[in-house]
Amino acid sequence: MSAEQPLAIDYRQEAAPLQILPKMPLLSSHQSSWNTIHLAHHLQPAWELPEVYSEQHIIIIPTKHNTADIEYVIDGQYQTIQYEANNPTKSSFAILPANLLALCDKLERRD
Repeated sequence: MSAEQPLAIDYRQEAAPLQILPKMPLLSSHQSSWNTIHLAHHLQPAWELPEVYSEQHIIIIPTKHNTADIEYVIDGQYQTIQYEANNPTKSSFAILPANLLALCDKLERRD
């Protein structure tokens, strides 16, 4: 882990994704004026995620566009996930609790 303080991401702020992602979401619920839930549809290129934690819970639901290999560290534990759209055993969703420290070492999209 880095010696710097991890970034705190507040997804209630419309520009929050740009703190850690290369591009804004394709679609977002910010325009709907929802107050207690936020929805975003992303299609991001490969990138490295700095050490961060979200102030909100995050549910990741891969779509057919999300075929990717992800290597990350969560609370000091190294993990690898492979999302594959056509493989039911590798297309599951992920739940990341609020304030969980995470560092994405590698995200590679496979089209």
